[in-house]
Amino acid sequence: TVRVQYAFRIGCVADFVSMMIAAKVWLGWDIFVLLILFIWMYRLFKRTAGRLWKNASIVSYWRSDLGAKPDADDPYDIRFALKCLKDRAQF
Repeated sequence: TVRVQYAFRIGCVADFVSMMIAAKVWLGWDIFVLLILFIWMYRLFKRTAGRLWKNASIVSYWRSDLGAKPDADDPYDIRFALKCLKDRAQF
């Protein structure tokens, strides 16, 4: 239910806050510098991953139901990759 979802989110936030307080007690104010560094690295990762997914994803290139328009004479053949996957799945 929705109340359970809210309770879970509140519990996650409370757990995070308690862990930050414990880390501050053990490490001092340096933990906040590490937190800011982690947030910056996470944002950089998400931005880079999003750009890579948008520009290098074969799914968005080949799936015409997602708006892609591959050339009719495009030589992409998935049979070799599918055979390798099936061979690997037999192990």
